[in-house]
Amino acid sequence: MLDLVEELTGSRMMCNYMRFGGVRVDPSPDWLARLKDYLEGDFPKFLDEQDALLTGNEILLARTQGTGILKPDLAINAGITGPMLRASGVDYDIRKVERYSIYDRFDFRVPLGDHGDTYDRYMMRMLEMHESLKILRQALRDIPGGPATDPKAKSRGLRGETTGRIRGPQGRTRLLPHQRRRPAALLLPHPSALLHQPHHPRRHVRRPDRRRRRHHLSVDIVRRSGPLKPITNYK
Repeated sequence: MLDLVEELTGSRMMCNYMRFGGVRVDPSPDWLARLKDYLEGDFPKFLDEQDALLTGNEILLARTQGTGILKPDLAINAGITGPMLRASGVDYDIRKVERYSIYDRFDFRVPLGDHGDTYDRYMMRMLEMHESLKILRQALRDIPGGPATDPKAKSRGLRGETTGRIRGPQGRTRLLPHQRRRPAALLLPHPSALLHQPHHPRRHVRRPDRRRRRHHLSVDIVRRSGPLKPITNYK
């Protein structure tokens, strides 16, 4: 997948590919054919292997079920979005709620967790990869012909501020273009930092409560922080 991304965009990460009204260059027919082969072959095979290896693994179950529980009311009050919010059982996905872009054309479901623990957050990632595969297949099937960019689409200066929202891998990302200088800046407050707030250790040491400490052990830190993806959050 990263090889295909690099070939099309020129970079494996930090891609400069999207444009107002389209994309920088059109993918070649050969590239689209290789993407289709990947979506029909290697990627589903990878997901099946991961499912077989991890999902029912008794060690993974013992170390992740019941740890790092995030209740729905706390997740909402902390401003959590994305898979971590849905792992707590909150049915909110901006692609379904606001139906921006062309998401209303795609048939996909929104997985939800039952307990809000580390295992549910793992399951959200696995299930959403299956749903992403469905979306990619539909998008590839319906990709239109014609130019890659609409020449009439332009980035115009804005008076004051405006806010838009899109879905990111970690949750909802807000777009805040403003006109303090030219060209107008586009601020992207990322949701990642919010994901760590409910699990901050200071939340659990405000009083000497033995029962509270017993449910938030230091050995749980690694497996609780893993689904939060701390490396990609702060790059």
